[in-house]
Amino acid sequence: MCCCLCFHSYISTRLSLISFYYTRFLAKRRSSRVEPVLGTLLNYHNMKRVSTRGIANANKHVLMADLTYNLKKYLKFISKKVQLNAQMLDLPREGRKQD
Repeated sequence: MCCCLCFHSYISTRLSLISFYYTRFLAKRRSSRVEPVLGTLLNYHNMKRVSTRGIANANKHVLMADLTYNLKKYLKFISKKVQLNAQMLDLPREGRKQD
């Protein structure tokens, strides 16, 4: 009976330790995804101060800032890369005779 209780306490401590590390991992991942977006909105999309009256207008301001952020990301995603197929041409130089 004592062996079962020791085993149970060992398992419960291991599970709590795994849960602690997993929640820390999730918190770091969440903050690494959210914080850059908030920083961009605050610094580049006029979100440091919302100079509108009322909650409804403030919500509109935030939604428009979010819309512009997402639209900018979308346009970067769908833009096509220009492929250059340049070739060297032998152009005649001055002072050189043509054949």
